[in-house]
Amino acid sequence: MYAGIATSAATVLGAIMGPKHHGDKIMWTGLLATMGLFSYVSFVYKPKNGTPAPLVIGGSDGSGFQHILII
Repeated sequence: MYAGIATSAATVLGAIMGPKHHGDKIMWTGLLATMGLFSYVSFVYKPKNGTPAPLVIGGSDGSGFQHILII
């Protein structure tokens, strides 16, 4: 969790700094590190018991999708 926060903060900090002071390199490094961490957690990481938690979209009771009104 803390690694994700740190890489996201580096991305934002680099974007704020801009091209001077190597901000663009910091931003891209943070962005790639964030994507790498997300990919690791999504595709590689497994809990200690070895059974990944199911991805639930909608209600956790199995009721299916819930409609969301976007205004």
